[in-house]
Formats: sequence, C-alpha cells, structure tokens
Amino acid sequence: MVLSQEEKAALASVLDTVTCGQVVQGQNPITIPATATLVEACEIIASNGILSALVENPDGPGYVGSFSYRSLLMFFLNQVPAHGDKPAAVVDLRSVIMQAKPDVKAADFCREKGKGYETVTVDQPLRAAVDLFAKGIHRCSVMDANNAIVVGTLSQSLALRFLAARMDSAFPNVIAKRIGDLNMGNRPAVCIEERKNVIEGMDIMYRNKLSSIAVIDETGRLTGNLSLSDIKYVFQSRAYQMLWYTVKSFIKVLRERQPLESSMAMDTFPFFDITKERTLQLAIQKMIATRVHHLWIVNESGKPTGVCSMTDIMKVFAS
Repeated sequence: MVLSQEEKAALASVLDTVTCGQVVQGQNPITIPATATLVEACEIIASNGILSALVENPDGPGYVGSFSYRSLLMFFLNQVPAHGDKPAAVVDLRSVIMQAKPDVKAADFCREKGKGYETVTVDQPLRAAVDLFAKGIHRCSVMDANNAIVVGTLSQSLALRFLAARMDSAFPNVIAKRIGDLNMGNRPAVCIEERKNVIEGMDIMYRNKLSSIAVIDETGRLTGNLSLSDIKYVFQSRAYQMLWYTVKSFIKVLRERQPLESSMAMDTFPFFDITKERTLQLAIQKMIATRVHHLWIVNESGKPTGVCSMTDIMKVFAS
C-alpha cells in the first residue's frame, strides 16, 4: 500500500521540521582514544554496554572509523568455538583478544576495514537519518555543524521513540494501517531452538549479519527473542560462563535480572510476536515496550513465519 499525499505530508510535518541535533540533545557520546589497542577498544565497548563507538584519529582531529560489537564477536568466535563443549579454562575477553590481535591499535584496525559508519549533522532534518535507517543502517553519528566533532548517536530505536511520542497527533492515519497492507513482515525468520547454547545463537547472528533471532521450542513455536543487546549483558558483566547456558535458561536469567520497566510492558509471553492483521501503531508500541528491534510474525500455530523490523518501519516513514 502506497501512502497518500496527505499521509506523506503528515510525516513531513515532523521529519522535515525536527533536526537530528534536537533528537540527541544532552548526549555525551563515548569515543575510543586514538592510542587504544584492540583489547582496550573491546573493553570500552563491553564495559559501557554500547554497540559501537567512533575511534579518534591519531594523526589529527576527527575519527578514523567505528569499532563495533560485531568486531568483538568476530575476535571472540575466532578463538572460542561456538559448537562443542564448554572450555575447561575460564574464558576472559582480554585473553581472547590478546591471542587474536595482541598489539594492534584500534585506529589501525579501523583504517584497514574502512570507515564503517554513517553521519548526519546537528542541523540536518530528522528525515536525513530516517532515510539512512530505511536502508538498513541501525545508527548514525551526529556531528556538529562543522562535521568535525561527534555530539551524539542517533539510532533507529531513539528515532522511533521520538516519533512514537508524536504519532497519535501528527500522523494517525499512517499508524492505523495494517502491517500486511504496508508490505511488512515478508522477510523469513531466522530461529534457534531454546535448548541450544547462547554462544551458538551468537554465532548465527554473526554469520548472518543479524542483530536478533527468534527462539523456538521443540515444536517450532515461538518462545522468545535473542539479540545482540542481550549478549551485551554477558560481556558487560564479564559473566562469560553464561555463553554456555541454554538459550531458555539465559532468557530466564535476563528476565529476572533486567525486568521491563515500561508501563506498556507485558508481564507474560507473548512479548515479541505479532500478526500481519495488526496495526503499525501496535508494532511500534510493542517494540518500544519490549526494547527490541524486531517482532516475529507468527501463524495460527504460534510458529514464526517472518519478521517485522525497525528498518521496515523506517521504510514506511521514508516513503
């Protein structure tokens, strides 16, 4: 379904009048020092519970690239097998990275792999970021007016929360549309059985360049969601033994230690499912309430058949 001119104009009333700087106002972004080694860069990412950070340029002002959680996972999985028995010795992130890249600087690593990040400036309209998000970019760095210093990070989730606070009054007709009518939820779901280990799920996400996978029971029914944000907890708390928990046990621990704090949050499953007959508004509300980037499309048997992502929503807003 194509949006009408009136509906596009309603979206434009927000996307073209709000700046990226307004959305990230008050942030204090973390950057990786120019002198940091890869070990130190990984520890900065893990200890701060962030998915990426810009690496400062050792040769002058600016940044040479972005160091992300995906790089951390690459180093870890290259040294610690995802399949097989749990290692006899205690696994430690520092020792794993030291074995992989003992003396490499984060800046040199970023130069070798390329820029790896997208930017907008504080005075560009929010539409500039939404257009990037519609292409599958999950976050972009917001630079000052001179495009020299990072002042914040604008993510899909932050943009969605900002727009959700205005959607009822600004573009009610858009959010009233059904997911299926907006051609969302057609991409197949990638799943892991809840009896598998967390590190196997981490490997699936890394190999498939995903940030989230559906969790299913032995009958194929959806029971939960495993994401990179969940795995951040392992590295941030240095609880590496949890990588060899079953996914079912791991999710149980997370629910006990990190309860949902939103008044919209649901107390029992289903947290992460939706059908194509439900509205865009409900999809947005569920994503915000459960702090996820994906909702799983389920059939009448409760089995995941597709996925509705924040990228899909951003495509609607950018249309």
